[in-house]
Amino acid sequence: MPQRPPDDLDRLLAEHAGPGVDALDTPEITAALDALGDRIVAGEATSPRRPRRRGTVVAASAALAVALAVGAPAAADFIGLHTGEFGLPGKTENDTSEFLRADSPEFPALVEKLGRDYPLPPGGDYSHVLWLNEKAIADHGPYEFQERTLRWDVANDASCQWQKYWLDGYDRHDAAQQAAARKVLDEIPDWEGLKQASDNGTDWEQRAAKAVRIGDVAGFRYLHGIMCGAATGPTPSPEPSVFAPGYLTDADRQGR
Repeated sequence: MPQRPPDDLDRLLAEHAGPGVDALDTPEITAALDALGDRIVAGEATSPRRPRRRGTVVAASAALAVALAVGAPAAADFIGLHTGEFGLPGKTENDTSEFLRADSPEFPALVEKLGRDYPLPPGGDYSHVLWLNEKAIADHGPYEFQERTLRWDVANDASCQWQKYWLDGYDRHDAAQQAAARKVLDEIPDWEGLKQASDNGTDWEQRAAKAVRIGDVAGFRYLHGIMCGAATGPTPSPEPSVFAPGYLTDADRQGR
């Protein structure tokens, strides 16, 4: 981000620093302060009058100048989230949403804002999204991303948390937890953040929801592994039934 030349900064400080010490330390200002003090003390009979130091006003003016001098460089170095640049239409490598700066201190607030669109299971948060961003910056340096990509990242993270919540309930034989998770898993295929940013829409999320409905736990675990980065080892061969022809019917896809 461009910074102001030192000469411009000095000029701005001089214009906004207020009156100098010599201008404030005059007989007229001293008399006015004394008169104001007398009026205040007259209404406070029980409070002893403290000697007033004329340097208080002078020090305040100096402190303001120091604050401006320190704050101006900090503002110049601030990394804003928005670039004002957008993807071009008709491209396969990007969409038309804005490019944003991943190393901006405003990034966590944007994640929190986008996350309000999606429910989370008890104890859920978006710390994993923040961690992935920090790791990417540490590994590859500052980068820019598009807003729609982050919308998908946040929505997918919420989806993965609900998948894990269902699996945890299944493994612990907690019927209430499974039921709560299943309700959300049925709704996830309709999340706009997933539908708009994926080439296949929410096909996998629909398959995951159906796997839960029909009790296809093995298929659900497989989908969770490839969707949420929890898969280990080679892909099973043949692939689980969730990708078999006809697994999703027209009724399953209706409205999606």
